[in-house]
Amino acid sequence: MVNYGGVKTSLLIKIVGGVIALGVFGFLFKTSLDDARTTAYTMERQHLRGWTLVLDPSPKPNDPVVSLRPMYDPTNERIKG
Repeated sequence: MVNYGGVKTSLLIKIVGGVIALGVFGFLFKTSLDDARTTAYTMERQHLRGWTLVLDPSPKPNDPVVSLRPMYDPTNERIKG
């Protein structure tokens, strides 16, 4: 067998393995972000009773224009503190 410098090849294998692992984790992270963005958020009709659909003219381009406002609930005020 030929000795290629055990320390150098060991270090090279660790570096290549680390780069491959980072690439795999990066790919999986990006895939999970894409899945989360494309999955529709659904709620049951009973949870939306009493909510109001509101049109808000917003000054900023990234602000929501259409939103849902919940009915007044005094327990929400106690939770917010």
